[in-house]
Amino acid sequence: AGEYTLTIAEAESSSVNYRVLPFCNQQDEYTQQAEQGVILVIEDMSREHKVLQTLGKYMSPSVAQQVMNDGAKLGGEKCAVSVLFTDIRSFTSLSESLPPEQVVVLLNEYFGCIERAISEENGVLDKFIGDAVMGVFGVPFVRPDDAVRAVRSACKMMLYVDQMNEARIKQDKVPIRMGIGVNTGKVLAGNIGSER
Repeated sequence: AGEYTLTIAEAESSSVNYRVLPFCNQQDEYTQQAEQGVILVIEDMSREHKVLQTLGKYMSPSVAQQVMNDGAKLGGEKCAVSVLFTDIRSFTSLSESLPPEQVVVLLNEYFGCIERAISEENGVLDKFIGDAVMGVFGVPFVRPDDAVRAVRSACKMMLYVDQMNEARIKQDKVPIRMGIGVNTGKVLAGNIGSER
């Protein structure tokens, strides 16, 4: 049993799970011989693999796998969570002073630092809001140390952005300043949308 990427055509491939099972039927009453062979079971996992990769951009692989296993139901429930917000200070004036291409590079570098810190602490990157990011700890799965993990994530963000700034300064680029806020409390968490 295992997982394999099956290439069907030059530009087309599928992720599949496969199992090889032994096959042996009972002796045929006329020939007195049993047929033997193997059964190859192949299950196309391309869609599941793509969904898991997409989820992995917003949450750690373990949380993404748990979401895939448990599904996402409509509705909500009250629970204690820790919510983290971060943004780039004076982003509007900074972005007005840079060419658009440099703004995109800056945001991608910054978001990479933020996503890494959230993911390493098994949080969920809930949304991007301009230059701000919202991360959640405790949704969709509660852990007893959600608040601690949110604060650790904030500390890692500061470290990663400091490292990013060191590299930017060496390249004669403007370093950025960031703000981070963490709050823990009760929320109504869930999914809103159509049943389809």
